[in-house]
Amino acid sequence: IVYTSGSTGKPKGVMVEYRSLMNMVSWHQEVYRISAEDRATQIAGVAFDSAVQEIWPYLTAGAALYLSTEELRINPEALRDWLIDSRITASFAPTPILERLLKLSWPDKTDLRFIITGGDQLTQYPSN
Repeated sequence: IVYTSGSTGKPKGVMVEYRSLMNMVSWHQEVYRISAEDRATQIAGVAFDSAVQEIWPYLTAGAALYLSTEELRINPEALRDWLIDSRITASFAPTPILERLLKLSWPDKTDLRFIITGGDQLTQYPSN
């Protein structure tokens, strides 16, 4: 069961079938070329529906999953440093968190291949 606010803004439990979960996992692994070599993050709250996409494609591929803390979620500089120092290769960040990350300076080279976002319209874009 995944809780989503949908169009009402009121949390509602929705049952996700195994087949649907496995379709999403397979698609995600294929599109983003996920492997056991990846180091992914779980940044969104576990009650947020995107947590399914943050967790299962990586664990089923044998990748490492790094769990963030609330302190990291609210401190963009600390989150950026954690992503870099942990040599994260794949991440999801809710739109407000990603926009704060995009305003920061980043080294020219990191292990991070991509950050997926969702939940709101992105208004801040990478400068490089």
